Amino acid sequence: MRFVPPGSQPNPIPLGSTWFITGNWLFRVIGVTPNANGQLIDGNGTTQQPPAGSQFFLLNIAVTYKGSGSGGFADLARELTAVGAHGTKYPYLSGNGCGPGKAILPSHDIQPKAQANSPVESNQTVSGYICFQVSSTDASSLVLLAGGGTPVWFALH
Repeated sequence: MRFVPPGSQPNPIPLGSTWFITGNWLFRVIGVTPNANGQLIDGNGTTQQPPAGSQFFLLNIAVTYKGSGSGGFADLARELTAVGAHGTKYPYLSGNGCGPGKAILPSHDIQPKAQANSPVESNQTVSGYICFQVSSTDASSLVLLAGGGTPVWFALH
């Protein structure tokens, strides 16, 4: 039997579990809404819809900065990528249809922190929603890749 370390792609960190990722961050996926179509609005109050064949995939996350001083949330956000079964990558800050600055998410939207690179102080936890626009064919197989230097994979189902 071959040991597959936790946090690797074949053995992702389970939904709801907290794990250290690169840059002194504790990261947890609290929950997911795989099809959040019709739940997002733009700055004018208009309900947003993804293009045909796509859907909005919401993650409710919690992150805690464990380094000294503070850490920029955009630095962490740049390292978040949803990955589908066939290797299709959806980088969080790619400007997709529901990423930072594109839509207003449900209550506790933390995307503005990523957009503004708001600092997170040592031992401070921020939680809320982030969003990916993904192909509908990938939604049921998505995993989250977090961290730059030593990547950690998180289950999204």
